[in-house]
Amino acid sequence: MNILTVGPDATYKTIGAAIAKAADGDMVVVGGGVYRERVVVNKPIAVVAADGEEPVIDGGYSREWAKISGTGWRDLKYRAPAATMGDGFSVRSNKVMIIGFRIINCVNGVSVGAFDTVTIRDLDIEHVYNTGVLVNGTTGKARNITVENVRVNVASVRLFDGSRVHSDPQGVSGVLKFGNCENVVVRNCQALRGFGEGINIGKGAFNVEVSGCLVVDSQHKGIYVNRSKQVRIIGNIVAFTGDPGHDWIKQSHPAGIGVNDETARGNYGDSSDITIENNLVIDAGILLQITGDDPQGIYTVRGNTFIWGPYARKGVQIGGPYKGEVKGNIFHVTPGATITTGNPAGLAWSDNRWSIAPPVKWRGEGDVYGDLGLKAPDVMPTAEHDGYGMGSWVNIDVANYRPIGAPEPPVEPDPPTPPDYGPIITLLESNLARLEDAALSVGAAIVDTYELIDRLKAG
Repeated sequence: MNILTVGPDATYKTIGAAIAKAADGDMVVVGGGVYRERVVVNKPIAVVAADGEEPVIDGGYSREWAKISGTGWRDLKYRAPAATMGDGFSVRSNKVMIIGFRIINCVNGVSVGAFDTVTIRDLDIEHVYNTGVLVNGTTGKARNITVENVRVNVASVRLFDGSRVHSDPQGVSGVLKFGNCENVVVRNCQALRGFGEGINIGKGAFNVEVSGCLVVDSQHKGIYVNRSKQVRIIGNIVAFTGDPGHDWIKQSHPAGIGVNDETARGNYGDSSDITIENNLVIDAGILLQITGDDPQGIYTVRGNTFIWGPYARKGVQIGGPYKGEVKGNIFHVTPGATITTGNPAGLAWSDNRWSIAPPVKWRGEGDVYGDLGLKAPDVMPTAEHDGYGMGSWVNIDVANYRPIGAPEPPVEPDPPTPPDYGPIITLLESNLARLEDAALSVGAAIVDTYELIDRLKAG
C-alpha cells in the first residue's frame, strides 16, 4: 500500500490528482484546507483526512450564490445548481473508505451507487441541495455499506428552488437516504433540519440497521421506511423543536417514525419484518405511524417512548391488520389528544404505559394507565442556529422523559477506531528492504573473509 498526500505543501495539490495516481489499495491522506472540487473515487482506495485536520470540500452551492430572493426560509427562493456543481464525493468503486471531511454547498454530500463494501465515517456535511449521504443502487444493489458518525445539517434545500412548487416537499430527498441496497449500517449519525425526511430507508432496502442516531426538525417523516424489509430502528432520538424556522413552509406535522408503502416504479414489494425498539420520539405530528401495504407484515414495536407536544396531532396510527407485537412502550399524551387512530388488529399489545387509557382494542395485558411519573415530559427540546439553520445544535435532556428515579441507561462506549497500520507497514517494508541490502553486504563480506583465510592457509 502506498500513501499519497494532498495539501498546499504536499505531493499533490488536489484530491482528484492523487486519486488519479493511486493504485488499488492505496491511501490518499488529505491535509487541511478548502478543496473546491468534485471528488470521484473510482478505484478501491481510502480517502482520509490527515491526523488532526478537517479538510473542507466546498461545492460552491452556497446560500449566498443560490439565493434569488427572500429574507428567511418562509419566502426564500433559490436557483438550481450550476452544471459545474456536483457531489462532494461520488463513490464509483467497491472497497472505498471516506473518513474525516467537512463537506459543504454540494448537490449531494456523498453519493454511492451499486457498489460493495463502502465505509463513510466522521463527516460533517452542511447545506446540500439534495441529500447528505445518498446510497442508491440504480443499476443493481449497493451492498455492505457503513455510515457512521456523520452529521448532516440543512439538507434538501432544493425545496426552495424557484422552479419547484414552494410549498410541496414531495420528491425532496431525505437528509440520509438509502434505496435498493442491502446489509447497511447507519450508526451514531445526526440528521438535522432536513426539508424532506430525516433518514429515509426506501424502495428495495434490505437488512438495514439505524441505531444511535439523532433526527431533528425534518420537514417530512423523521425516520421513514418505504417498501423495505428487515429494517431495525434501534435506540434513536427523533425530535421536533417547534422552531418557527422549521414549521413554516408546510404545516404537515410529519410522523416521528413512519412505515408507509408509496406507489413506486419497480418491483420493490411491501414493507415487512420491521423492528422499532428503544427509540425516543418527541413532539412529532404523528408519534408512530405504521401503514404498510402488506396485511401479513410483521412489526415489532418494543421499549420505545413517545412524547406528545404542541406540534403533535396524533399519537399512534396503525393501518392493520398486521402480525407482531407492541410491548413495553411509553405513550405520554395530553388530555383531549387523538391518542390512536386506525386498526391495531393482529398485533399483540401488552405491558404498555399510557398517560391516558386508549380505546379498548388498543389495550393489553400488563398495561398501566395514568400518571407515568416521568421527570419533565412537557419540557420540549430547543434548537439554536443562525436563523437559517446553519451551525445549528439542539438541546435535549433525555432524562426528562424517563420515570423519576429510573436508572440511567448504560452508556456503551464507542467502538474503537481500527488502527491505521498503513504508515507502520510502509516503515516496516522500508526497514526490511534495508535489512535485505545489509544481509547481502554481510554475506559478501563473509565470503571474502573465507577466501582470504583459504589464501593465508595456502601460504
